[in-house]
Amino acid sequence: MDYANIVQHVRSLLEEARHCNQRRMLVLQGDRLSSIGILRKILQEINFPRGIVFTWKIDFKMPMEIEELKNSEKYLGTTYDFLAMDVHRSFIPNDLGKLINIVRGGGLIVLLTPHFEKWPMLTNFFHEVILTPPYTLEDIKNNFVRWVIRKIWRQEGICIIRDGIIVKDGHMECIPEKREVRPPLNPKFPMEIYSMAITQDQMRILEMGEKMAKRGVMVLTADRGRGKSSVLGILAAQYAGKFKRIGVTAPDMNNLSEFFKFLKKALDIRGLKYHETRHGIYGKKFKVEYAEPAVLEPKNYELLVVDEAAGIPVPLLLSYLRARRVIYSTTTHGYEGTGRSFSIRFMEELKKRTPKILNVEMIEPIRYSRDDPIERWIFDTLLLDSEPYPLKDVKLQKLEYKKYRIEELLSQEDKLREYYGIFVLAHYRNNPNDLGILCDAPNHEIRTLEYQGHVVCSVQLAKEG
Repeated sequence: MDYANIVQHVRSLLEEARHCNQRRMLVLQGDRLSSIGILRKILQEINFPRGIVFTWKIDFKMPMEIEELKNSEKYLGTTYDFLAMDVHRSFIPNDLGKLINIVRGGGLIVLLTPHFEKWPMLTNFFHEVILTPPYTLEDIKNNFVRWVIRKIWRQEGICIIRDGIIVKDGHMECIPEKREVRPPLNPKFPMEIYSMAITQDQMRILEMGEKMAKRGVMVLTADRGRGKSSVLGILAAQYAGKFKRIGVTAPDMNNLSEFFKFLKKALDIRGLKYHETRHGIYGKKFKVEYAEPAVLEPKNYELLVVDEAAGIPVPLLLSYLRARRVIYSTTTHGYEGTGRSFSIRFMEELKKRTPKILNVEMIEPIRYSRDDPIERWIFDTLLLDSEPYPLKDVKLQKLEYKKYRIEELLSQEDKLREYYGIFVLAHYRNNPNDLGILCDAPNHEIRTLEYQGHVVCSVQLAKEG
């Protein structure tokens, strides 16, 4: 095993990644113990400020933190320079979606996989989870792994090492991104607050937030990793003291870890003293407190921040307008999908009730450059950015009813994206596991209604024993 050559190659990938604030990925395919040995050697030779290794069961040692994949949810919103995922025994699509983006620009992601020619023939823990009687593991289709392998080969920035031999070098041309963040010409907040903005998108949010001093409604949308929760925490800190009670809600309090992290940082910059409890931050003249979506009373708050709003029923979202100022924020394309009810039902009704809405979309990634190849790979592989085909007028009598095998759709990617895009926007809790089930579960079948060759209705049938 030529460890020196492998380590040198990884160094060159990291140098390229840091030059362009991108990430690179390394796939170690082969015998699990041999791949663990390569991984250990890389970590002994290259120092990563903060790294973590995930595996199904911890049965080996590494010179850094090791965690079980079942605990991946805890790491949403955290930031690392290095991530390794051992997927030999457990390859759950959701884990891929949750963990890939915890790595910042200049960092490295490593996947430990079986040999590519053997991997599609193997079953893992995910298959045991999705299996229903009377089917057995022998009935599993294993299409998801084939799909992932295809995407790994096609994406730039991904190096493949097979049994210690580099078979795809992963290098790519990249140009460093110039990220200039310009402060406002007539700042209303202290400049120290504006200096916390890492992207111009975040700066825009702070500038728009200035306009909410009297009254208003803001709607903020962004793909995951754009820094929306953190900038909302900064904005809330700026209004702490000016407003006595600030409310914040989300489908789950765990969604708000970044909000409270940056709230506290901004309060420290302002020199405001506070104490922390399980449900909020309390100072001498202000409260920033979490309330569950179904029980909060909007009139109690001078400012109400609603994060991951697509996960909250539309009637509740509309009831929050009783607060003097409301900021609605939601993910558009994240590992858990978004909600069609938010983008259509809620926004249409909101426009009727509130003519003046501050509407802003955040585009710039905050942890890495917008040309990052690994973000492109994860979006492409998990169909996170799939959307329905835009059709306005449909003649019902010309609709065609069709039946597909998943293998047929996987070979027609445009049609697959139309089919799956309807699910992504129709269900807030749609997630990558749904794609894995569609690909591999033996009891799932596909039907469509199509108009002029485009999918306008998606049906996923499950035969239940």
